[in-house]
Amino acid sequence: LGALIARDGRHILPHRLLRSGCLYHISLQDEDTLLDEYHLSTVVDFRTRMEILQKPDSILEGVEYHEIPIVDEETLGITRSKGLLEMLLGFDQPIDEFMQKQYISFVRDDFSVKEYARFLDVLLHQEDGAVLWHCSMGKDRVGVGTALLLCALGIPRETIMEDYLRTNRYLEDDLQHMIRLLETKMIVDNETMDKIKALYRVKEEYLEAVFETIEQDYGSEEVFMRKALYLTPKAIEALRRKYLV
Repeated sequence: LGALIARDGRHILPHRLLRSGCLYHISLQDEDTLLDEYHLSTVVDFRTRMEILQKPDSILEGVEYHEIPIVDEETLGITRSKGLLEMLLGFDQPIDEFMQKQYISFVRDDFSVKEYARFLDVLLHQEDGAVLWHCSMGKDRVGVGTALLLCALGIPRETIMEDYLRTNRYLEDDLQHMIRLLETKMIVDNETMDKIKALYRVKEEYLEAVFETIEQDYGSEEVFMRKALYLTPKAIEALRRKYLV
């Protein structure tokens, strides 16, 4: 997130805050980049225990790991343990409607909100090196967590949205690979295609639903930060001193 500019003119320090997909079987080159170039010292995993057991992170020497699951293990949705194909075929509601509900739950469900508060607390107490946080693909749980962090850092809404939408560019190759794979197994009609795209792309209205929910439930982002995420004005200023220059 380095170089994103806050409202007060400061910008985020480079090589400190990294959002990512999971670190399952990452390459040796990626390991060297994270350790030598970014001086990675902390990883926060937003996945459930079941997801972690299925695809555990590569463990890097000297790095501290935090499991902070954003959704409860029992919650069905983007983290269900079914295979992708089975999930797609069995899904019977409009995909955009489902995704918006999922995003709203990230800032309305008590469990999810408390886990995001834990994530921000890790960042607040981070000393040296970079922090990397991830879910499975780095788009939904990470997308919302990153947006909340950027709000706390005073990054303008339009910049937050631009950063969130960058996900689509980075996951385009994965999307095309999955489409080709499914086309070898089934006829991919328009409805199925929409469902596949929803798993590999984000939309502006998903994150807008988050901000609208916060304003509806709390009146403002500032009140949400203080009451739901336990970020006092003093804590927010400490966070900004740590990551802005």
